[in-house]
Amino acid sequence: MKALFISLYAATPHFETELELLSDLLDAGHVVHVVRCMGDLVACVMNPDHKEGWCKLCVSKIDAGLRTLGRIHEETLPTVKPHPQLAQRFESADELLTYTIDGAELGRGVYSTMCGRVNKDTRLDTHRYAPAIRKELESAYAVYAGLREVIERVRPDRVYIFNGRFSTCHAAVVACEQTGTTFVTHERGGTRDRYAVREGALPHDLAANITEIDETWAAGGPDKEAIGRRWFVERRNGVERNSTSFTKDQTLGRLPEGFDSARHNIVIFNSTMEEYASIKGWESPIYRDEAVGVRQVVETLASNPNVHVYLRVHPHLKHIAREDNYQLRMYAELESRAKNLTVIWPESTVHTYELMDRCKAVLTFGSTTGVEACFWGTPSVLAGHALYEGLDCAYVPKTHEEVVRLLTGDLSTKDQLGALKYGYWESERGITFKRFRATSLYSGEWLGRPCRPSLAARVQSAVLRLRGR
Repeated sequence: MKALFISLYAATPHFETELELLSDLLDAGHVVHVVRCMGDLVACVMNPDHKEGWCKLCVSKIDAGLRTLGRIHEETLPTVKPHPQLAQRFESADELLTYTIDGAELGRGVYSTMCGRVNKDTRLDTHRYAPAIRKELESAYAVYAGLREVIERVRPDRVYIFNGRFSTCHAAVVACEQTGTTFVTHERGGTRDRYAVREGALPHDLAANITEIDETWAAGGPDKEAIGRRWFVERRNGVERNSTSFTKDQTLGRLPEGFDSARHNIVIFNSTMEEYASIKGWESPIYRDEAVGVRQVVETLASNPNVHVYLRVHPHLKHIAREDNYQLRMYAELESRAKNLTVIWPESTVHTYELMDRCKAVLTFGSTTGVEACFWGTPSVLAGHALYEGLDCAYVPKTHEEVVRLLTGDLSTKDQLGALKYGYWESERGITFKRFRATSLYSGEWLGRPCRPSLAARVQSAVLRLRGR
């Protein structure tokens, strides 16, 4: 097999995942090509302002990692001038999301990157951020056109790409799709010592994940239920398996002020919309988007004086000004007029799991708390898409009216088996590293030592950054 890697992202553990995959392919006797950036892209995920000092570090770290391998065909991403018809500005975030040029859907990745960078705002002001959007679009086009040129010359059987959601890596996925080339994306696995790969799909792909959950459970041993249970317990206790725990700083047992157990209390756990807004297949089947869904549910339930709604805003939105994020603006406006609503803002130390335990029902639009609620014994209603949607651990309504009926009814908790399947998959998903050892979520050792830029590069970078470069 002839494999081609596009190496654009030097952060740990993702770059080391590329090294692991490269090593496996080389050991199996395959021919491996690596195409990489040498600091020429005008913007990237790690260096959106194209600071020379950061480029030095990235290039040097990739140099150091690739030198441990040998036997690879390495080349620089071809230099590509911006397409003369590449858009200069967009009238809305939706226009950016759906932007294509010559049939290449490059806007989706740029939209994803910009939402994440600009206050996680899915309705970002495309006029205000027009220069940054243009730079991301130029970089996306450079990767798309440059990789197409390499693919047509090298003719790889597979192209390996990190994540696939952001501007440059999404452009690489598009280049593969346009040329009919199989692509493989890689990301973190279920634990720090694992990585995950997806052939022909992004890591976030619903269908691929749902299929994998069933397959993982079917292949599990006699201890799979115990492993599944342990995942939920560790998550509740703030154990950081493959991502930051957002609940470890909350106050154990703390409820919102004035919580009245005599009422029919419902808790909504929102998601950070920017994490999935660009992913095809994750669109809400009921509402225009999650924030609209929250508003409609709260407004409809306002006619029932016995019902009170608690909205736990995701801690990932912490320290963002209300007016700078579409979700937060919507929730603040709703809070100002909805007497049946208590908003628990991201900075609050109210304990997520205590609130979950004490409410009559949990409503989510894709949040993992939906499957956790099932495990801990609270009825769960899912009004969007989620990786656990096919596991029968949550009620999955088809209409707004059904959402309201379920939330106000006397629901029983779904059988715990579906939740255990999910917990087991989260624990086992991915491939165990053989050469990389994680020492934290963002650090580790490759072949027994940290993979890092050279001393000279670190010194040069420090000088450049002191000069604002």
